[in-house]
Amino acid sequence: MKSLYYWMVLQVLVGIWLAISPYVLNFLGHKEIRTMTMNNLIFGAIVVILGMGITIAGYPALRHAEKKTS
Repeated sequence: MKSLYYWMVLQVLVGIWLAISPYVLNFLGHKEIRTMTMNNLIFGAIVVILGMGITIAGYPALRHAEKKTS
């Protein structure tokens, strides 16, 4: 059950990378590339929000299931 929690945390990290990658990889500036930047920012934020929500909401259930199997 702990591995599921780690996958949820990984989802948050992937969302953060998706949101900051245009700035890290420096593909800003061109008009055509602005749409890619906005796409990365929007979907990165969505992935982070969903990942954090699932991680925070699901963690007590994971702990409860872990106690039952032990």
